[in-house]
Amino acid sequence: MINDKFTNGKNLRIELNFSKYAHAYDKHAQLQKMMAEKLASFLPNAMPKKVLEIGCGTGVFTKYLLAKPAEKIFLNDISDEMIKHMKLKLSLPPYIQIIAGNAECLKFQPVDMITANAVFQWFSDPKGILNRLKKYIKPNGRLIFSTFGPSSLKELRIIARLNSPVPLHSKKKWTNLINETGMTLSSSANEQYKAFFP
Repeated sequence: MINDKFTNGKNLRIELNFSKYAHAYDKHAQLQKMMAEKLASFLPNAMPKKVLEIGCGTGVFTKYLLAKPAEKIFLNDISDEMIKHMKLKLSLPPYIQIIAGNAECLKFQPVDMITANAVFQWFSDPKGILNRLKKYIKPNGRLIFSTFGPSSLKELRIIARLNSPVPLHSKKKWTNLINETGMTLSSSANEQYKAFFP
């Protein structure tokens, strides 16, 4: 479904590409699954009341949220097809609410925690999305996210002589952006994973 959730042609291409390959996403999301497992280690033992996941996709990280139930969990993704596959894969409890659309232009309810796994690299304005999401985080709330770095899939890009389709910022760059928004970085990690492609 194509509607007014797109702010530009890039967002439309992202939605169409994810929707086109939603059926095969889990099969090829090796890195995203490893990132999700690491990101889950940053979740609090006792989940806050209201949680928002940006870019839930097929539920790669969502399953970790469901393992620690909250009072209300909002799941967002730009692709209706990805959401459809998540619903087929996961048994979603009644306290889950789906919000389809582009997080760069949607309005959300205030929440205690926002999470996003392997999503932020897709946003055209990293500082803008941080400032935007900050508005929806309650006082003493948290933003927990993972993203790809400059070395991600470097070997594949060298062999194929391709540039990354999206900007891949360093940990230092993200730290600076977070500080510029007025948020406090409480902890971070820089991980390297090995993935083998046939």
